[in-house]
Amino acid sequence: MEAQDQGARLTEDFLNRAVENLRTQAERNREMTQQLADQQQRRAEATQQLTQESVDAYMSFVNSMFSFQREGIGAAQRATDQAAGRCTSLVARGVVRAHAFTFFILQGDIKSLLMRVGVLA
Repeated sequence: MEAQDQGARLTEDFLNRAVENLRTQAERNREMTQQLADQQQRRAEATQQLTQESVDAYMSFVNSMFSFQREGIGAAQRATDQAAGRCTSLVARGVVRAHAFTFFILQGDIKSLLMRVGVLA
C-alpha cells in the first residue's frame, strides 16, 4: 500500500509540475503576445507619422511650384499693366500732338507747326 501511495504522490507531483509548467508557459506566451502587439502598434504609429511627413513634404513642394507659377503670372501681369500704361501714355501724347497739329493747321499757322515738329529752327 505504501508503494501505491508513493506512486500516487509521484503521479500527483508530476501532474502538479506539468500543470504549473503549462501555466508558466501560458503566462509567458501571453506576455510575448502583448509585447508583439505593442511593437506592432508602435510600428503602425511610426509608419503613419512617416507617411504624414512625406505627404506634408510633397504638398509643400507642390505648393512651392504653384507659388512660383503665381509669382511669375503676377510679374507678367505687372509688366503687362506697365506696358499698357506706357502705351496709353504714348497714345495720349500722340492724341495731344494730333490736336495741336490740327489746331495749328486750322489756324493756318504752318510756320509754328513746322517749328513745333522741328523742321524749322
